[in-house]
Order: sequence, then structure tokens, then C-alpha cells
Amino acid sequence: QMKKTFGQQCINLSAGHDLGKAHIDYSAFLSRGNRSDRNYYDRDANSYDMSEYSRINTVQQRIDLFYKKFSFTGMMDHYTVLERDGYTNVLETPVQTTFNSYYFHGKYDLEKGKFHFTSGLKFKQNQPWYTVLKSTMADFPPYNTVVKKNEAYINGSYDTKNFDLVFGIDAYCLIADQKIDSNFFHDGKSRFV
Repeated sequence: QMKKTFGQQCINLSAGHDLGKAHIDYSAFLSRGNRSDRNYYDRDANSYDMSEYSRINTVQQRIDLFYKKFSFTGMMDHYTVLERDGYTNVLETPVQTTFNSYYFHGKYDLEKGKFHFTSGLKFKQNQPWYTVLKSTMADFPPYNTVVKKNEAYINGSYDTKNFDLVFGIDAYCLIADQKIDSNFFHDGKSRFV
């Protein structure tokens, strides 16, 4: 138990509904918490009250849609940390760092006799360690990088009494885009495909 603040508060929601021949599901998870309510001290004896600047907030949402042989899934995950404890000294202003992720997957199932095919498209984007509030401290520079992955696939199978044949093809593209104001990362111009 913390005397000055709460440890964690959360809520979980879920619902589903039929829309004619389609069905939709939705779920969400929201939470907020604090790492500590004590005073933080750096190596130079500077300090601050962590009950105000040690928050951890989470927002997760998911939606699923089903219609005949087609299905779609979408997910979002937002994770936020508020802090003032830098790598060395206490930061003059609080820094909000987010870890955001998005995921989408759509697929279609098709059966023709003994053949079964599944084709789909996937998209995933991650944005970790994104600094929202820029600190004036030199030891905590802004950070921004985005990683995206696009994928398309077709899987199939042929079933008989004596053997099963499984085959498939998969293609994807991975892009990492770094937008960091630093000489180490080429002043934010690095892009890898």
C-alpha cells in the first residue's frame, strides 16, 4: 500500500453482437498505476516526489469481425510512462514516454473439394520509447522510431485418407524508420527496408 497515491486501478470491458450473418466482438482494458510514492534521489542529492511523476498507464483495445469465411482482427496497445529519473541526474521537467503498437489481420478461408485455402493480409506497427515531452536535459534526448511490417500469405492443404499435403507462400516487407536527432543515428535520416 502507498500512503500518498494508489498502486493500480484498472477496468476491463468486453461485448459481442450478431449483425445478421456477421458477428462482432470488442474488448478493452484500461489501467493506470504508480511505481512509487517515495522521494527519488540522484547522485547529486537532487530529489523529487515520485507520487506525481512515476505513472504507468495502459490502454488496450481489440475488435474481431466474422462474416461467413472472412475474419478480421484489429488490436491497439498504448503503454505510457511518466518519469523524471534520468540516466544520471533528476530531470528538470517530466518526460512522457509511450510504447504504441497496432496490429491488423484479415483472412479468408476457401474450400474446394479436398483442397482448403487460407489467404490473408497482416499489418503491424510498433513505436517504442517515443518521447512525447522533450526534456531540456542533455542526457535525455528525444527518441522516435517506427517499425512496420506488412505481410501477405496463402496457405493450402489437400487431405486424403492416405496422406495430407500442406503448402503455402508468404511475402513480407519490414521497414524501420528512425527519426532521432543524434549523430549516432545519422541525424534522423536512417531508414532500413
